[in-house]
Formats: sequence, C-alpha cells, structure tokens
Amino acid sequence: MKKLGIIFTALLLFGVGNIYAQTSTSADVAVSATIEGSLTIANQNDLAFGTVSAGATATVDQTTSVDAGKLALQGTAGQTVVVTAPASLTLTGAGDDITASLAYVGNDADDQGTAAEGNLGGGGGNVTLDATTGEYFIWVGGSFTTPITQANGVYSATLTVAIEYL
Repeated sequence: MKKLGIIFTALLLFGVGNIYAQTSTSADVAVSATIEGSLTIANQNDLAFGTVSAGATATVDQTTSVDAGKLALQGTAGQTVVVTAPASLTLTGAGDDITASLAYVGNDADDQGTAAEGNLGGGGGNVTLDATTGEYFIWVGGSFTTPITQANGVYSATLTVAIEYL
C-alpha cells in the first residue's frame, strides 16, 4: 500500500507537469500613421446681392460676378476634402424672410472664370486640393425673388461652409 501511494504521488507530480506544459507563440502587427497638414477655410469675399426692388429677382452669377462669395481652402497637397454647404439660405430683415437659392463653383487655381460646378452641385461634395499648393477656391452665387409687397430694409444671413479631409 505504501508503494502504491508513492507510485500514485510520483505519477501525479510528473503528470501534472505535462498537463500544464504550453507552447508559446506570437505575431507582429505593423502600425503606421499618416499625419495630414492642417485644413483651413477663409472667406475672401462676401456674397452681395446689392439693392433689389420689391417684386424683382436678384441674381449673382458665381462664375463671373465680382459680387460672388469666395472661399479659399488650404491643406495637404493632393488630398480630397469633403465640402458641406447649403443649397439655400434664409435672409431675415424688416419684413418676410427671403429664401435664396445658392450655386457653387470651384477650382484648384484662383481663377473664377475657369471654375466649374464639379462635385459641388447643390452645395456639397468632394474636391481635390491642388497637387502642388494644396489650395482650392470656391465661389458662391445665387438668386431670389421678392414679392411686390416686400418691406424695405436690409436683409442678411450667414452662410456656413464646413470642410474636412475625406
């Protein structure tokens, strides 16, 4: 019986060691990050409809008018930027609100005459910053019609255009 106890104890001690023996393995994961330069947008010209008679239509052509709004984007050269802008806005003033429809064109060169609607269409879309300078320019125009009964006064609004890297 004593021999059996010794054998059992020996088996238990040597067997337990084998039960818990494990092989070790590992894997490597590559980690990287790309740092983009800061992205900025600046107003270079306000959109000005000028003086409009009650009952008339006001129009500012975004492709040719010096009264078109102008925004300048600056970021990492060649990167794609998401532009978010409204297709219309509401001007408030002395009388009933006025809703203006907006239109946008853009260009990676500071040249309004060759700017195109591209992806900006109804006010938003993706644009690509110039491959060398990292610049992009947006011009905004629009139109509205006032009723003949529109109250005299100054009407205004704030146009907010947001940008972010894609």
